[in-house]
Amino acid sequence: MSILNNNIYNLKDKTPEEELSLAKIQRMLLDSFGLFPTSNYGYNNQTKQLLIDRANNWIKSSALNYWADSAGTEAGYIRKIHQRLTNKHNDGSIDKSLIRTAIHKLHLKI
Repeated sequence: MSILNNNIYNLKDKTPEEELSLAKIQRMLLDSFGLFPTSNYGYNNQTKQLLIDRANNWIKSSALNYWADSAGTEAGYIRKIHQRLTNKHNDGSIDKSLIRTAIHKLHLKI
């Protein structure tokens, strides 16, 4: 129970603006790995690839700087996490379900 209480406490430390910014970062990280909502909104493969490319370009862009700052972290840290997850996925040491879990727990690292 103490773990649950600590996680709730960590969430309460964030302002609504920080939570919104973190949600934007998480969505773009998920999109960059092709981890769309379960319904995939009926996306075809071409649209999915467009969203993946857009998310990867966004992570490399200066736009991430604003959102990371608003979330109370640094863009370089987010890029480092993304690169580590990409490397681990590419070498087969983690699958997409673990990537999804890691991204959803990002609030614990920021």
